[in-house]
Amino acid sequence: MQPTADPRGRYDRTVSRADRARATRARLARCAAKALADPPPAAFHLVAIAAAAGVSRATIYGLYGHGPRLEKVACRWAVQAAIVSLRAAAAGAFTPIERLRALARAWCSLTEEGTGYGPLAIRLACSPGRSPMRVALAGELAAAFRLACTFGLVARPPDPTVTELVAAAWALAAAGDARDGAPPANLPERLAEMAWKMAR
Repeated sequence: MQPTADPRGRYDRTVSRADRARATRARLARCAAKALADPPPAAFHLVAIAAAAGVSRATIYGLYGHGPRLEKVACRWAVQAAIVSLRAAAAGAFTPIERLRALARAWCSLTEEGTGYGPLAIRLACSPGRSPMRVALAGELAAAFRLACTFGLVARPPDPTVTELVAAAWALAAAGDARDGAPPANLPERLAEMAWKMAR
């Protein structure tokens, strides 16, 4: 009897062992991201993550050891996914204010992103200290401000501290609306306007 095809590819003989391992790691990272994004983060149980990913707890231990390593991987993937989303949004904008609006829309849309990476990225941006997600968001905002200088709309880009404050405000606004449900339709416009005022 032939092995049955499994949606996860575990018994599909046309899928290589390396591809199955990559798919398993991706599923585990997504499930871990969802667990970390849901408050409280203390509810990060490997048994629940293994069940959600359709693997055994031994598979998690084999790939990541204990929870902290899987947690770091999920956080890193969440930051990378958010950066890709922000850069894709900014790439289609031509003027500085269009870029700020596109970044704000992409940032707010992370609250509704289904894999868990978006909500986790927002949670990470609100973390105390020098959060890699908040630093990346500030970098995208700084690029929009530099474009405003190129266009002659501002004399010089704002101080990096101001840019980091704007990134922190965006993070807190998105996190607050994520807790309250879907963000209001005008939140991206409000965030873009606030950033533009601080840049000038």
